[in-house]
Formats: sequence, C-alpha cells, structure tokens
Amino acid sequence: MLRRSDPDVGLRRTHCPEQGLAALVVIMGLFLVMALVAAYANRNIIIEQRISAGSVRSERAAQAADSAVDWVTAMLNSGNIDTRCQPTSDTSLGNFRSRYLLRNSETNGYDYVTRSITSLTNKYYAGCRLVSSGELSCVCPNSGNPGLNPLAGDDNSAAFRINYDAPVAAGGAETRAGTITVQVRGCANAGTASQGCIANVDHPVTDAIVDVRAHLGLVKALPAVPAATITTGRYLDASSATALHIANTDPTTGIGIQTGGAATWPSGTMPTVSGPAGSTSTNDGRVLVPPDTAALTQQYTENPSGSGCESGNCFFRRFFTMDQSLYKRQPAVVRLSCSGGCDLSDLTTAQWTGQNAGRPIYIDGDLTLADSPTGTVGTSAQPMLLVVSGTLTISAGMDLVGLAYAHDVVWSASSGSLRGALVAAQDITVSGTMTASYDSDVLKLMKDTYGSFVRIPAGWNRGGRE
Repeated sequence: MLRRSDPDVGLRRTHCPEQGLAALVVIMGLFLVMALVAAYANRNIIIEQRISAGSVRSERAAQAADSAVDWVTAMLNSGNIDTRCQPTSDTSLGNFRSRYLLRNSETNGYDYVTRSITSLTNKYYAGCRLVSSGELSCVCPNSGNPGLNPLAGDDNSAAFRINYDAPVAAGGAETRAGTITVQVRGCANAGTASQGCIANVDHPVTDAIVDVRAHLGLVKALPAVPAATITTGRYLDASSATALHIANTDPTTGIGIQTGGAATWPSGTMPTVSGPAGSTSTNDGRVLVPPDTAALTQQYTENPSGSGCESGNCFFRRFFTMDQSLYKRQPAVVRLSCSGGCDLSDLTTAQWTGQNAGRPIYIDGDLTLADSPTGTVGTSAQPMLLVVSGTLTISAGMDLVGLAYAHDVVWSASSGSLRGALVAAQDITVSGTMTASYDSDVLKLMKDTYGSFVRIPAGWNRGGRE
C-alpha cells in the first residue's frame, strides 16, 4: 500500500508534466520546420508551374508563327480566293498574290509596299485562328472589308497575322527580283477583335507573341520567253492551211516564225509576217528557218553529251529551265492527268478560267479543244499559261491570250486567234485559219510573276519588326 509520504510518488507527479511539455515543444518545432519546408517546396512548384505555363504559351505562339509561314506560302501559290481565304470562281476577287503584292515592272519582281500597308491609319491583314472544331478560320480582307474577323474560338485558340516587311527605302522595291519578305505574328490566343492578334495594333493583348520573318523566292514558271510568235523544234506544215496571219510588232524581237526544220506554206507561198512599225515589207529576219535554226532541231532530236536531259526535254529546258517531270510538281501548277486524252470539259472542271485563272496548267497527255469556251481564254492581267506534254489539238474557233506549249500542235480551227506565243517541241500542223500575234507585255508579265513561291534556304529569322 502506498503512502502519501512515499518519495517516489511525489517525484513521479512532479516530472511527468515537464516531460510532456518538452515533447510538445519538440513536435511543434518539427511541425514548423516541416511547414517551412513544404511552403518552400510549394513555392518552387508554383514557380515551375508558371514557367511551364509560360513555356507552353510561348511554344504555342512560336508554332503558330511557323505554321503561318507555310500557310502564306501555300496561299501565294493558290488560285482565286474570297474574303475568307476560300477558293472561288469569281475572278474579280483575284488571288492572294494579286491582293497583297504589287508587281514592279522595272525590277521584274514585287514591291514590298502592299495593299495591306499602303494606309498607315487603316491597315488590314490576312490571318487565321484555331476554332473549336480544330480547323482554321481565316480572313483575307481586301479594301472593301478591312474589318473582317475570324470565327470565335476558345480562350486558348492560337492565331497568326500576316504582314510584309517595310521597303528598303520609302517607296522602294525589293532589291532582289522575285523575292519577298513576309513577317508573321504568332499568338498563343487570338484575343479580342480590336486588341487581339489580327488587329491593327502594335502590341496586342494576348498571352504570348512571337514574330518571325521569312524570305520567299519565286521559282518562275516561264523563265525564258520565246522570241517568236510561232516556234517549232522541227517542222511547220501549213500546206493545207486556209490562211496564216502572223504578226510580231515587238521591236526587240520582231520574229514571227522560227522553225528547227523545214516549213511548208499555203499554196507553196510564204505568207507575209507583219513586223514592227517602220520595218520592211519583206520577211527578212521575221521568218527563221534552217540552216540558221538547226540548233532547235538538235535540242529536240538529240540529248547533247553531258546535258542530263530526259527524252525530249532539252527543248523544254530552253524555255522552262527544268525537266517536265519536275515542272509539273511545282506547287502553283495545276496538273491534269490526261493519259486517255482531255478536252474542254476537263479544263472547265479544273476551273482554268475561274478559280485557277492565272495559274500554269500542265496537261499530262493530249488535249483536244473542239468546243469554244465563252469569251476569251486569258486576259492581259491574267494570261493563260498552258503546257501540254502530248498533242494540243485546236479545232474550235477560240481566242487565247497567253502562251501555249505542246509536244505537237494541230490547228484546224477555221477562226479564233492567239495573242502571246505558240510553241511546239516537235511539229505544228495548220489546216484551218491561224491568226497569231506576239504580245511582249503578256509574256513579260508571265515571266515576272508566274511560278511557285518557296522558302529561301536560311531565309528565316525569329524576331520581326513592324
């Protein structure tokens, strides 16, 4: 039995509270240390999350800018478009290239000054944003609708805007013919219509912005224009022609007919070719036939040693500087596979006078034009560039403006005309009435502006400027 005076009992009652208080202090201290460690760790996590979120937004803006360069390159190689950047057969709207670039006839290229930046107080831009369906909603405004906006997307929908670099000097032109510099703005999200990515503001309200400048070069669809109204690599057979009316009034060329081989004329008499003003009434210098043109036949019939020409492509290279197998794969070229032969309905389906007016048309096979399309095919502003790998047969009276190139040409139409140039790698046979005149302005326009825009190697720089 324990007694009140037992010394061990007093001792136990005295020391137990002190031991519990010490343990509590130690535990609270550990809790405090753990809280500080957790707070510090959480601070690092928050910082890392913010860095990651910023990196995601920055990367989204960078990818939008990079994709914009590919988008504008594709649009420059496309046909006629409406204000939503969609294909249209309305030729009055024009294509992306004619809407935003101005041709400089002196430098054979394009001016930096574009329709979208001619008015500093009322700029308008082409651009796109990613909508909820995962597709791009784009706008390609013209002077009549500068306030177009793409369809709405969610808060994280990326967007981009297309601009062009300022000229080298006020009113100046691109110093390298056939090249342009595009400046794109990529944004992590589109923002509002008035202060967003596509708006006419220098500092849009958006999460992240990346500017990229890229240099694009034009791979010309017609690098070397023919010097004659009619050019054949081999023979011109016009012995059954009703009439030939050939003219070349260009003082720098003046050649009406150039053949690599023999030429036969209606009733055995060479027709008079109309020349430049003030020239003589004879055909001297306006009709070139062998032996002066033997090189044309050689380019068709032979593959000179070391030339690397595919069969029959030496003559093609004379005007297009590449083989046909490469030419038809250019982005801006509209290619029709015509192994069984094509006709006017195939060209109509391909929108050669509508959506694809002003683009090179490549016929992989034979083409027969036995029906007359409504109106003139090609215009002075958008001439026709038709390349046929096989035989081009024209039996309908049609008026063509531009250049027609084929392996062989059979002209049996009793009416119609060609303004520009006609070229056959092998033979031209005329059994109807042919009226053809040389148009240096049309040919120069195609030489300067027709072709495919591609990225110039090393022509990319992140960090653009207005």
